[in-house]
Amino acid sequence: MDHAKGEWIIFLGADDYLWDSGVFEKLVSHLEDVQQNIKIVYCQVAIVDKEGNKLGVAGEPWKRIKRKFSQIMCIPHPATVCRRSMFYAYGKFDESFHIAGDFEFLLRELKHADAFFVPGLILTAMQHGGVSSTPENHLDGLKEMRVILKKHGQKLPGIYWLMSYLRVMSRVLLLNLIGKKHVASILDCGRSCTGKKPFWTRI
Repeated sequence: MDHAKGEWIIFLGADDYLWDSGVFEKLVSHLEDVQQNIKIVYCQVAIVDKEGNKLGVAGEPWKRIKRKFSQIMCIPHPATVCRRSMFYAYGKFDESFHIAGDFEFLLRELKHADAFFVPGLILTAMQHGGVSSTPENHLDGLKEMRVILKKHGQKLPGIYWLMSYLRVMSRVLLLNLIGKKHVASILDCGRSCTGKKPFWTRI
């Protein structure tokens, strides 16, 4: 951050990469139309396996997830760009949060402002299996989010956080009872029932 010179900053994790060589050119055409009061712009991220095969895409319109974001992380951080001025206004990431630090940083701005979503643009790819992907780590991430939300004045857990917590707890219990292979089959069965492609049995 101390050496960044551009107006917009993007952070890529160890397994993240740009989706193609022309994504920044496509993104710039949208950034030029973003109002100055908007500090956060996000696109979509492709979820890929170890071979780079696309398993799915994450990233939904802000109007659809605005209320949800007030309780849990639902913006794809690897596909998010922030104005450099945000770091002068709010400081850097709080590194005491090992999993949900990105959520805490974005919440500093988005608890009272809006983000801008670029539809249909996959900006980056993220390999499934990162630090927050396993049920156990996802559970730790949700616990961190509760600490973060309390820090930002939200004393009681909201419905979206509770639903996520119960869903992850159910997965952890099932993993302990019947194992990863059977849990993956159950999860993908549920996806098929809702018209979605298999995901969990492919990772």
